[in-house]
Amino acid sequence: EKGFHPGVGWQRTTLHIIFDVKQDLRRKARLVAGGHLVDVLDNAVYASTVKSISVQLLHMIAHKADLKQLCGDITNAFVTAYTNEKIFCIAGLEFGEQNVGKTIIIRKALYGLASSAERFHTHLANTLHSFDFKPTRFDNDVWIRADDANNCYEYIYTHVDDFMIVSKDPECVMKQIETVFEVKDSSKGPPDYYLGNDYK
Repeated sequence: EKGFHPGVGWQRTTLHIIFDVKQDLRRKARLVAGGHLVDVLDNAVYASTVKSISVQLLHMIAHKADLKQLCGDITNAFVTAYTNEKIFCIAGLEFGEQNVGKTIIIRKALYGLASSAERFHTHLANTLHSFDFKPTRFDNDVWIRADDANNCYEYIYTHVDDFMIVSKDPECVMKQIETVFEVKDSSKGPPDYYLGNDYK
């Protein structure tokens, strides 16, 4: 961005690429901000995840109420949210000779920033609220609503970018989620190996 002059509260960091090879040999590259160079200041950083007992209870509810279960994993989750942090960096040669020295303002919740998990958690929560889901009193990461026919409840629990839908028609709920987020095709399906648990 040309003509940008950082004022009070702005902090400078760096950007770098991290390469990884997953267990199934898929390769991934991510643009990561140098969060270690940034003071968190007053930004919230805590993001809760579903309790283990909640996962077990929802499996039991699904079994007893004859509900289906459908898992999903949101692609590049953090960068779907915006950061509250005032952060910038200066472009190097990796951005092309014509951009060297230009100021890059970081607007998205990039991986590496301390507040990014909280920013995504809030974005996901706002999305579920817009679909008329409400967090349960026992666990803020278990969401509930009455189904369209008002005959039974539908549930979603969230663990960072992983989620599971428990419903008579979980595919319908999945389509709603996919209006906002991209869900990995390889992650969709009933629980098989999920959150470190091997389901048999």
